[in-house]
Parts: sequence; C-alpha cells; structure tokens
Amino acid sequence: MVFGLKSRLPYNSLQNSLAGKRTYGFSFLDNRENVLANRALTTQPLAAGPAAKRHCNSSHGVSRDMPSVNSGRLAAITTAGTKPTTFSGLVMPEDPFDAGLPKKAALPLPFAKKTPPPPEPRAAAKPSVPPPPPRPVTVPRAPAAPQISFPTASALSRFTTSADKRYADGQAKRLELKREEERKAGEAKLAVVRQKMQKAKNLDQAVDRHVRPRLPELSSRVEKAADMRDEMVGRREQLDEEVEEAELACGVMPEPKDLAKSGGGGAQTVTRARMALDAASASAAALKTDCAKAMEAADSVHAELTSLLWSEGDEESSELLLVHYPDAHKLAAPLLMRACECAAKIRECHAHASDLSGGFSSRLAVLAAKVKAANDAIAAAANAKPRPPGSILYNPPALSGEEEAEVDDALGGGSANEKLAEFENIPVHRSDMRTIRGSNWLNDEVINFFMKLLAAREGDKPDTLPKCYFTQTNFYTKLAEGPRGYCYKDVRRWTKKVDVFTKDLVIVPVHCHGNHWTLAVINFRDKRFEYYDSLRGAGGTYLSNLRRWLGEEHKDKKGGAEYDTSEWKDVTWKQGETPQQMNGSDCGVFMTRTADYLSRDAQLDFRQEDMQYWRRRMVLEIVTQQLMP
Repeated sequence: MVFGLKSRLPYNSLQNSLAGKRTYGFSFLDNRENVLANRALTTQPLAAGPAAKRHCNSSHGVSRDMPSVNSGRLAAITTAGTKPTTFSGLVMPEDPFDAGLPKKAALPLPFAKKTPPPPEPRAAAKPSVPPPPPRPVTVPRAPAAPQISFPTASALSRFTTSADKRYADGQAKRLELKREEERKAGEAKLAVVRQKMQKAKNLDQAVDRHVRPRLPELSSRVEKAADMRDEMVGRREQLDEEVEEAELACGVMPEPKDLAKSGGGGAQTVTRARMALDAASASAAALKTDCAKAMEAADSVHAELTSLLWSEGDEESSELLLVHYPDAHKLAAPLLMRACECAAKIRECHAHASDLSGGFSSRLAVLAAKVKAANDAIAAAANAKPRPPGSILYNPPALSGEEEAEVDDALGGGSANEKLAEFENIPVHRSDMRTIRGSNWLNDEVINFFMKLLAAREGDKPDTLPKCYFTQTNFYTKLAEGPRGYCYKDVRRWTKKVDVFTKDLVIVPVHCHGNHWTLAVINFRDKRFEYYDSLRGAGGTYLSNLRRWLGEEHKDKKGGAEYDTSEWKDVTWKQGETPQQMNGSDCGVFMTRTADYLSRDAQLDFRQEDMQYWRRRMVLEIVTQQLMP
C-alpha cells in the first residue's frame, strides 16, 4: 500500500525516498492519486531500463516521471511487512530498503525537528549547561480506511425480487384509486342528470297544474301588459318631442336685461317658453303616474309566472323543458318571455319619465326666477323715467393739419356759384358752404347733403348698430304743412322702395316755422315717438302727425288694418336729457349731429362748446363726401 502522501517534487523523488535517499516536500495524496500510485507500485509491473514516463493530473498539475525499478525491488516494496513509523498523524510503513543501511545513514524525517549540533568549546569560557535532549515527536495514527464489501449474488436477487413486488403493489393500489375516482365521478354525473330530469319533470307538472288550466287568464293579463307597454312607449316618444320644443323655446328666450328693451315682445317669448316647459313637465308627470300603474300590472303577471315556472335569465330550465317536454315549453316559454319583456319596457319608460319630471322641476324653478327678473325689469323700465337711446361712448377724432387746410380752402374766398361737392344729385356750392361758417344758419342743401351721407353709411354699418331710414328736409313739410294740411298722398311715393317697418329708427328733420331745425324720430325698438329740440320746444303736433303717417303707411304698404301704436308713447326730450344750444344759430348743427349719434347708437353727450369743431368737420365730410369714423 502506498503512503497517504504526495510529493510536491517530481515523481522520482518518491522513488528516491523509497530507496533511502533524503527527499523533502511530501504532502497528502488525494483519492485519485492514491489509486494511481497503488496501481503503479503494486499491480502494474514497471518496465526495466530507461525511465518510463507516466502522466498524472495531480492537484498541482505537474507531470510525474516514474523511474525504472527492479521488479524484485517492487516485490520487496509491496510484500514488506514492516512496522509502521509515526509522523505527525500519518501512518507510514518503514522502508524495507533502510534495513540494509548503516544506522548513521538512516533517513532523517522530513517533519521531525532537527537537533542542532553542540556548540564548539571556547577557551576560558564558563562551562555551559547542556541543552535538554529533544523531545520525541509522536505522530498520531491515522484512522484506518473503511473496508468496502460487495453484496453477494443471492443478496442482489433477494433485493431485486423485493423491489419488483413493491412496485407491483404500488401500481395495483394506484389503479384501484383511479377506478374509485372514476366511479365517484360517474355517480356525481348521474346524480346531476337525475336532478335535471327531476327539475324538468317538476316544470312540466307546474305547467300542467298551474299554467294550462289558467292559460286564457294569464294570456289576457300578458296581452294587457303588452298594450300598456305600447302606449307608454308612444307617450315617451311624444314626451321627447315636447322636451325638444321646450328646449328650443328656452334657447330663443332673451336675457332679462334685453327684455327691458324689447318690451312686450320679450315677455311674450318668455311666456311661450314657460308654457312649453309646463306642458312638457305635465306630460312627464302624467307618464310617470301611468307607467307606475302599468308597471304594477306587468310586474304582477310576470312575478306570478316566474314563481310557477322559472325566473328571468334561467336558461337552463327553459332548455330542459324544451328538450324533455317540448309541448309544455311551447305553451309556457312564450308567455313568460312576453311578460318579462313588457315589464322591462314599462319599467324603462317609468325611469325615463321620472328623470324628465325631476329635471324639469329644477328647470322650472330656474325659469320662474328668470321670468320674474324679466318682468321686474320690464316693470322698472315702464315706471322709470325714459332715457334717450344710445349706449356707446363716442370720442370724435381731431382734424389733422391737411384736413384743417382743406376746410379753410372750402370756407375761403371764391365764386359763390362754385360747386364744391355733389352727392346723389344734391350739389353744394361755395355759397351753401358759407352757411356752415361761423354762426350762420345751415340751409336745406347742406342738411339734405348730410342726410344723404348718413343714409349711404347704412350699408357699411355692423348689424349691432340700429338700422335707420333718413328722410329729406321737405318730407314733413309736404306731409303736414302743405296747402291742404296733413296729406299722406303727398308723400306716399317717397317710401315705395323702402320698408320702414324693418328699420329700428325713422329719422325725420323738421323745419319749424321756417327758422328752426328739430328732429322727430320713430323708435321701433322702444315703441316711442321721440322729439329732439335743442331749444326745449314741444313736439306734440309733429309726433301726432308721424303716428298717423305710420298707421297709413302700414295700411298702404302692408294691406289690412293700420299699424297698432296704441302702446307707443310720445316723448319730448327736455333739458338735461339731450344736448341743448346756448345761442340762436346752432340748431341745424345740433339736429344733424343728433341724427349722426342716433345712427351710431352713441350717447348724446356733445355740447355747445363743440359746435365749431362740428361745423368744420361737416365741411370736411361734405367736401370728401364721406363721414368720418
């Protein structure tokens, strides 16, 4: 047996050690190396002669050279039964080759502590105490390797037979358990089938006992529920149409702030919206009540049929009855299905009516508040002191240097008959233009020219501004101050191309007594006949004639009765309400500029101090034949 050591030196070091040569660097052999060494030294003969190399993968990865050894020496190695020597826990046999060597040539142990040589004696030195002898090193013996025993053939046979028996017993037990499970599953399926068969039989018996004898009664109740369903569905569609009409009426209803200006027409619009909503709300409430009654009847027959047969959504019962008892299914299933459908449809109509009724209740409250606010605004406007129209604050632009020079040129010297401008067959000469200069009175040509400019501007105004119709200065004169007094026929043809009833304002210049200019206005927006006099004159007669003309104009152009102005008011604006002049010459400028402001929907805030600006601006607008913005 090879030592349980391995060499860190080339493999021949092991052989040298065995041969009695001193070699160091032994270490433990692993199992694989132990086996290889045993085979090399005990079993396999080594070739004589040159050294034969044998590669062994040790833990250090070195190639070990195996020297040639005499076969007799190998036999001596493997057969020597020498007494083992102890080295640091290793059990090693004594080398048989050391028996022939003299004692002085014995191999020193590689692990033993070496004894140092005695020191050389020195002259005249004190005698030294000899060192203690070295302690012997005792190496514990390694435990013996376990002995491996192999079973005999009979033992292997007995083990195989026992294993086969155990396997066969397990297979038989598993087969038995599988069959038991299959048997239980089959019994469970059979129980389910029997249960379903019993359920189908019970349903058939229920049809025979409860449905077939009462078939006329149940059918009549179901048909009645179907008729109520159809009625509720139709009324629901009608309610939806009423809702759409009410929503449309609410959509066109003006705001309270606009109702005050629209007068009775706005209040009528609110009233129509309120009536539409009331009708829809009443229809929703009635539908809700009738649906509740119809739902009670439909639910009654539906609940009775479901208690006798099967509940809604139980497809299994219906299928079992259809498969096993088709005649009973043909009798009961359609009846139950129709009752269920009627109850669901009536319930849906009831929910829809309930939602609409609740929604309209809140909307009616909002609408009632809105109508109250509108009525309060209309009443406040009726009781409050009237104010002139105009809501926009207008800031007139200043004239540039070139514009001032152009005005000075038009007002300067020159021939009185020189034509400075002409617009729509109305010429303005230098003599006419001089009436605008200083404190002169404006003549008819200048005012008519300016009214034409106002009328021409109507085509370019935005829709938010009032639509106006302007008459010439001789309109009122021909209407009411001719030889025959008031005469509609004298001005009947003046409006043959104009529908004055589509306008917001009809603006009429009035030349009072031939020496004072005022303005009369028919205000369709506020349903008023208005009179603007910068000297605070009364306009009763002028407004009465215009009221009469408006009625006859409607009768002549529209046919039928005269225009109803019974709710219209006559308003003569007084000092503090409209601009007033402080001299006796600026009435024409006040009148024309009032007409301009009314057509702009501007606040009448110009004053006497502004007259020179307005006179020069009028000159510029006539010369350029265009109104300034």
